[in-house]
Amino acid sequence: IISSFNKSYFVNLNIMLFVNVLGHNDIKEILIKEVSNRRIPHAQLFNENAGVSALPMALAFSMYLFCNNKNPADSCGTCASCKKMLKLVHPDVHFFFPSKSAGAIKSGSKESFPEFQKQLLNNPYFNESDWSISNNMKNSGEIRVSDARVINKIASLKSYEGGVKIFIIWHAEKMNTETSNKLLKNIEEPNSKTIFILITKSTNLVLPTIKSRLQTKRFKKLNVNILKNKIQQLYPELNEDHI
Repeated sequence: IISSFNKSYFVNLNIMLFVNVLGHNDIKEILIKEVSNRRIPHAQLFNENAGVSALPMALAFSMYLFCNNKNPADSCGTCASCKKMLKLVHPDVHFFFPSKSAGAIKSGSKESFPEFQKQLLNNPYFNESDWSISNNMKNSGEIRVSDARVINKIASLKSYEGGVKIFIIWHAEKMNTETSNKLLKNIEEPNSKTIFILITKSTNLVLPTIKSRLQTKRFKKLNVNILKNKIQQLYPELNEDHI
């Protein structure tokens, strides 16, 4: 039910504002404060509760950080940077995620990004199972050392638009040991204009040397009233018993 609601909700809005991320207002406030104070942790762990997705929050945070006309509570949603984020084509946001093998050199994430982009625009709350099916993966895939090499290469370059570079690593627990070790130096001593956001429901599977260098933000289970109130706002014609 939640998955279906979230899909309909975001297709209708087609926007990645903090206000449209369901719940987690405490984390929204922290992220906004960190941007306002220019004290953004360069390596963060978004620790998801089972049944909760932190990916929409990572998107809203990225859009807010890049927004040219942000207000104290949210992005404007209309500036050039926001428009790029709404299409997931901002050149300084890089997504890495479990994928099929693309060989020893090519990044599976970069090769699979068009399908990932399509899925994410359709429903930012999509899960690992949705991704495996849409990407025709027989298993849940991996984040391989070829991805880590690409991350390290991009991290060493200047950003396209002169600001920060953001790396969103979805299902970070899928990084194998070789991948994690390859990224360790950049996560341990990141460039001042580089931000890593690792997202996972399985923090116990993240390499301890990586995890110890991340600032954790915990996403608790959504209160059912949050969903109920939002459905009432979106569909006022429905009576409370039906909802």
